[in-house]
Order: sequence, then C-alpha cells, then structure tokens
Amino acid sequence: MKHRQNSKAQRKLEQPEYFNLVQEKFLTENWSPEQISARLKLEKSELSISYSTIYRGIYSGLFDIGERKASRKLRHKGKTRHTKIIMKNVAKFRYPTI
Repeated sequence: MKHRQNSKAQRKLEQPEYFNLVQEKFLTENWSPEQISARLKLEKSELSISYSTIYRGIYSGLFDIGERKASRKLRHKGKTRHTKIIMKNVAKFRYPTI
C-alpha cells in the first residue's frame, strides 16, 4: 500500500519549479495561460505544461493571494463556474388537480 502512494506521479503545479514559473509569468508579468504554455513549447524547454493545467490551478485557488482571486487577473473572465444543484433539495412544483 505504501509503495502505491509513493509511486503516483506528482502533479505539475505541485512541483516548485513549475509553480514558481507559472506564478511569475501569470501574476507578475500578466501572461495568459496560453502564452505561458506556448512560450515553453517554442523554447523547447525541459519544463512543459498545458494551458488547461494552468487554468485548473487558477480556478482551484492555487494562485490566490489572500482574499484576491487569481481568476480576476485573467483577461477574459470566461464562463462562470457553478456547482451542480442537487435536485432533491429543489422544491418541485405540483400542478393542482382539477
């Protein structure tokens, strides 16, 4: 069991070199996730990360600073993300029988 826990791959944004790079480019230099990903591919860097991974990190709150959400730094705010409504908690309308 311990071997299984140790053998899982570490997520890219949990690795300090990826996290620091994305944080610097996104928060300090105001690069978009697409620009960060494309620049790493263009430079053929040893580090590569997809823009969807960066967006997942932003929306999960990984780059938030205190009360300030990092998603506010995005140029296009994108679709608002809503949690799914559980239908059993929603009142159902019943039509009166005539």
